[in-house]
Amino acid sequence: MALFSMASAGISFPQLVRAVWGLDPPLPEFAEHYAREVEKLVGHLRGAPARKEWFPVNMPDLVVDGGDKLCVQLLIELRGHVRTAGPGAVIHLIASDPAAPVDLPAWCHLTGHTYLGPVPGAERPTYALRVAGESNETEDANPWHVA
Repeated sequence: MALFSMASAGISFPQLVRAVWGLDPPLPEFAEHYAREVEKLVGHLRGAPARKEWFPVNMPDLVVDGGDKLCVQLLIELRGHVRTAGPGAVIHLIASDPAAPVDLPAWCHLTGHTYLGPVPGAERPTYALRVAGESNETEDANPWHVA
């Protein structure tokens, strides 16, 4: 029943979808959001264990596109974004540097932020972290040195 209701929501109740999700059913953004919601529901119906971090990882507060920057440059830039985003915020960092999957978790451990892992289904290498309420600041030009 729940799956049927979700399947028909965009057609039967487009104004409700706009009010609840802020998305217009004919747009691609609705289709992406809808697919994620159906995936969660089907997983729940199959008895799959809920991933506590699933929702926050896929719904970031901020996306930082690091392009082709090296990790050291990304981490310096990320420091500023972390300060602006505030505690509890989920940040997605798009990073093509091959060291990112190693450097970002290590930096999170050093600073006290929570590394949430790679973002599933992202088109480019994307990693998620949750900003800590209390963290260790790093030196301005040296993200590997605690200030």
